[in-house]
Amino acid sequence: MLKEWVHDDYLVMVKNPDSYEADKVQIDEIYCVMIEEQSTALALYEGGELNALREVPLEDMDRVKADPVLSKELRIAPRLCTYYYGFNTEKFPFDNPLVRKAFASAIDREILIATVTKGEQKPATTFVCPGIFGHVDPAEEIGYPFDPEKAKKFLADAGYPGGEGFPVVTLMFNTSESHRKIAQVIQSMWQQVLDIKVNLANQEWGTFLATCREDAPQIYRSGWCTDYPDANCWLNEVFHSKSASNYANFSNPE
Repeated sequence: MLKEWVHDDYLVMVKNPDSYEADKVQIDEIYCVMIEEQSTALALYEGGELNALREVPLEDMDRVKADPVLSKELRIAPRLCTYYYGFNTEKFPFDNPLVRKAFASAIDREILIATVTKGEQKPATTFVCPGIFGHVDPAEEIGYPFDPEKAKKFLADAGYPGGEGFPVVTLMFNTSESHRKIAQVIQSMWQQVLDIKVNLANQEWGTFLATCREDAPQIYRSGWCTDYPDANCWLNEVFHSKSASNYANFSNPE
């Protein structure tokens, strides 16, 4: 249970003596420190100052996997989370669904996982994780997997054949080396497949969150981890027209 919380610094969890089978709990106290930079957290872990950390920086994954000690301590496990880029559907040119389909179809998620994230992630072509009640089966072919030719056709049908006349757009992410590496690869994919120009921008987390809430960028980085295993927790919580997390401004009365 929570003993102490200093916002943006640390929190202390202690054993609850009234919990079920409390006598079997071997840990009396857990000190959780808030560290924004993953590289800093990894350095503290390797220096013996942390017992655990949640994520390995992308740039260190190969080294950790090859290290005789760290590789044995590395645990890769599935999480009910979706990492995604949102399009502000009220901002040109992403108010056109054909443009959104073109961008979605121009991302090679398999290459992204194999060369950048390297954490055995699964490509997402729909929002809800597979296996969750209410998720869309890939066999239904509702999502938009990597398909360069379809991506080009979607963009052409939107009025931009070969990317001609398409405006420069901006992808914004919260400051993080991992987010930057992912953004740079996807930026390159979009530019190569669609023959367009995409700018990157980043903001510190607090500023970025305020930006998304007040006036979301054309494209923004986000992620969602479910509170309970049902598609409702993804779709209703993120894309309901009155949801505070609906930065895409998605609205469909039907």
